[in-house]
Amino acid sequence: MHYAVSRIAIVISIIALILPSGCKVKSGMAEGEAEQEIFRLVNQYRASIGLNELDWSDVIAEQCRLHSQNMASGAVDFSHAGFDQRIAAIDAALPYLYAAENLAKIADFDNPAEAAVDAWLNSQTHKENIEDNFDTTGVGVAKSSDNTYYFTQVFVLRKK
Repeated sequence: MHYAVSRIAIVISIIALILPSGCKVKSGMAEGEAEQEIFRLVNQYRASIGLNELDWSDVIAEQCRLHSQNMASGAVDFSHAGFDQRIAAIDAALPYLYAAENLAKIADFDNPAEAAVDAWLNSQTHKENIEDNFDTTGVGVAKSSDNTYYFTQVFVLRKK
């Protein structure tokens, strides 16, 4: 494994935007659509501040999907638990220098992907991950039975 210990402190912060349970669920966004919207919005933001756009990795996305599905099903808590295992699986197929992870838990928004990116950009540590010197990313989204969306995005700087 090749991750910087200093990055782990940044990935530990978590964001959750859940409205009261009496609110009507508005979103019907498919998980795959939400993944691509996160990818598009993050790259749009990076380009707007003069940073390179990130490449998509199916290897990273698969690890992100598994974690989001586990959180949505209640198999694991909403947390970065298992980050080391996700990163080890990614490293086996896509060697990297360092990595970071953003999570979001969103309900009751017309566009949960946009709400997740907005929340990340309003959180210093999540924004630092988005703006850092990464070159590759993947996103995984899962929706729970109560229509709450769970987002996992991993960023890596590949070894050259």
